Amino acid sequence: MRRIYVESAAGLGSDGALAGERLDELVARLYPQVLRSARRMYPGDAEDLVQHAFTTFTARFPAEAFPTSHGCLAYLGKVMHNAFLSTVRKQRIQRRGSADPALRRELEPAPLDPRPLQPFETVTDEEWRSAVGSLSGKQREVYELSLGDKSYAQIAGELGVRPGAVAKRLYDARRKLERSLREVLERREEH
Repeated sequence: MRRIYVESAAGLGSDGALAGERLDELVARLYPQVLRSARRMYPGDAEDLVQHAFTTFTARFPAEAFPTSHGCLAYLGKVMHNAFLSTVRKQRIQRRGSADPALRRELEPAPLDPRPLQPFETVTDEEWRSAVGSLSGKQREVYELSLGDKSYAQIAGELGVRPGAVAKRLYDARRKLERSLREVLERREEH
């Protein structure tokens, strides 16, 4: 019989004996029956499934509170069945991944090299402040208020203008920022 090694969380019982003694008795009695059942239902994975079932069982039940033999068998059988289904599902997903290039990319580990930065991600704080400084006073005011997750209506109420004026100023501010930053990037490429 293959020995199952499980540490009981209960430790010593009230009589000073190791709590694992009762578990060993239970395993000795049920293991052959559970293994036979597993070999009939899941021939290739039987021993691994039985090991998983007994490990899960001991984590679930304290040493002094094992259910009846029938309850133990039912629990162990359910754990083995669920573990088997999980294994089958994982294998199915892996097979699908090897046939589907899009899914295969999702299942592959992420590359260790970081992705290359986009040009706008390389802008320094100083270059950003300079670009924001190039905005007109009204554009800067609307742009800075929009960074606070305020709606056009809220900004318009705060400034005493119509929401359409806020939208136009914000549009102009974004366009001007984009032009300014493109110029910074182009100058950088020339050097």
